[in-house]
Amino acid sequence: MRELIAARQWLPVFCFPAYAPDLNPAEGVWAHLKNSLGNLAPRSIDELAAPARTRLKRMQYQPDLLDGFSTEAGLIPALHDVTQNREPQQRLTPRWSAASS
Repeated sequence: MRELIAARQWLPVFCFPAYAPDLNPAEGVWAHLKNSLGNLAPRSIDELAAPARTRLKRMQYQPDLLDGFSTEAGLIPALHDVTQNREPQQRLTPRWSAASS
């Protein structure tokens, strides 16, 4: 894994504590998904899986929403101009540091 990370300088990687859901942007994704599925009454896993996949796919195309999950977790989204293939102007930075833990 370290070799993979080292080979991709553009990839920001953070080591989170073993259990810290408030620092994990994925928790925001799951909370948003669960909230959007709240009024469904599926009778099977298949009836739940299809709308869940659809909603997750929609989230992929909402970068502001995804940036919001990172911001809520205390991470600042990198400004990356993919059209010009430029390096990020600012890397993601955690709101906490190793010194504070």
